[in-house]
Amino acid sequence: MLDALVHRTGGAVTVLGGAPAATAGGAPATAAGGPPAPEPDRPATAPDGAAAGVPLSDRVAARLAEPARPAAPEGPEALALQVAEADWVVTSHPELVRAALAAGTAVLPVATSAYADDRMEGVLTSWGLGGHTVPLAALLTPGPAAWDTRDAAQRWATEALARHEAFCSALASAVPTVRAAAGAWWDDAVTALGGAVPEARPDEAPPPRGVAAPVVAELRRRHARPAVPAVRPTVAVLLRTRGEEAALLARAVDDVLAQTFTDWRLLVVADGADRAAVEAVLAERAEALAGRAEVLHRRRDAGPWAAANRGLRAADSELVVLHDEADRWHPALLQRAVARLEDPLVADDGVLVRTRAAELDPADGAARETGPGPEPPARGELTLSELVRGGGQAPGVLVHRRAVHDVLGDYDEQLGAAGEWEFRLRFLETFTVGVLDGPVEVVRGRLPAGAAPGAPGRAEREELLVRERHLKQWTAEHGIGLPLHLAREAAEHAGGLHRRLDASEQLLRELLELAREQAVRIERLEAAARDRSLRGLLRRLGRWFRAG
Repeated sequence: MLDALVHRTGGAVTVLGGAPAATAGGAPATAAGGPPAPEPDRPATAPDGAAAGVPLSDRVAARLAEPARPAAPEGPEALALQVAEADWVVTSHPELVRAALAAGTAVLPVATSAYADDRMEGVLTSWGLGGHTVPLAALLTPGPAAWDTRDAAQRWATEALARHEAFCSALASAVPTVRAAAGAWWDDAVTALGGAVPEARPDEAPPPRGVAAPVVAELRRRHARPAVPAVRPTVAVLLRTRGEEAALLARAVDDVLAQTFTDWRLLVVADGADRAAVEAVLAERAEALAGRAEVLHRRRDAGPWAAANRGLRAADSELVVLHDEADRWHPALLQRAVARLEDPLVADDGVLVRTRAAELDPADGAARETGPGPEPPARGELTLSELVRGGGQAPGVLVHRRAVHDVLGDYDEQLGAAGEWEFRLRFLETFTVGVLDGPVEVVRGRLPAGAAPGAPGRAEREELLVRERHLKQWTAEHGIGLPLHLAREAAEHAGGLHRRLDASEQLLRELLELAREQAVRIERLEAAARDRSLRGLLRRLGRWFRAG
């Protein structure tokens, strides 16, 4: 983005180390922001591939096409001066958005998280400039808004330059209203400190100005909390719950809310669960959900795949994904999966996200990782031959196109643990599945032993049932001749292996007997050698005494 602005304006970039930056002097200039403030309850960590301890400002400066001027303003006054002298401020820091607007400088904010987006949009809305923040996730995976990150940045820079004068004019016209609101706030603070209750005041924020670049609205549509839910979202998330542990359900809903991709609809299928408890979890998050959630209650627990089918029938979306309340999602899961399936060079109808196994604490939903889950193949796709050998286990989490169910039908409600495996067998008979590369993983949780019901051996019986069903389907179309021939060949091959094993065991016994015989002979030889050595020593000693 900075390179695009410099190329179009001929300006220079000043990068502030350790803080949001500003530029000054002469030609149109740009500003680069420092690291955003950490979210509540989230530690600040360096991005993947970034050297530990290297400030974001230094990493940005190293990537610029033109040399940047470093600056380290001391104190808020020096920082405010540099911001006021800049023509543009590009920052990921919410406080620099506030400083730039107060200085009358055009700002191009990039939100690195939902928390940062909320803070930036709150500041911008108070100036009548809401909807101006671009989520970083939208730049990385712009989807229909642009071909790629470079194209998105180029469009943003071009449109922002065209609206620079309108932006600054909107800022200037909003100053009286903002100052009046600030003065009223301080008056209310003084009143409250004096022990009185401040009077309720109407919202005095400036009206929306509508000066944001059009591409910003396109980028925000699927990566920021919507004001109005989409009529047909991109992804339907089917969350199955029995409502036994409210903490697990709450953590699962929070996982969906933490997604950097926001064009989704959450369908919570409650099987025989306490209606009030489930509704309470969603009511606590009603503002964040913004009308994107619906609860589908069922009077009795008819099984996980009956619940999945109930949610599937209610889903009107392009993509669909199952989410069990015991799973923990990476925040970029939907973003990366949607970008993969929308890639014009990808013909897959599903994408697989890798998993890691964990044991959950039912009290608070905390996960303790116990190792890797069933591993997808190392290469970039899942094949039918690998799944057939999978022993009834379905690796990873599958994000797939909703339309495939028009061809394959619903999930098999008679199955339990093998239901996902059976569906993927049918899926791969007709469609293809890619595997998502990178650090985006799902922690697939399970309750401690004894905390979750399940009959021993049921998974093996279900796997046998699925294999038997597909065998009968094949023989009904092609006859039983080939299976009989293969069974005979397999039996003969197994018999040959047994005979070879028996022969190997016999040979091993003979070798062991020979080894024992050799050990006895070696012991005898060693004893003889020791005896001869002693007699030779005595003879030498006798000759020595006689000679002396």
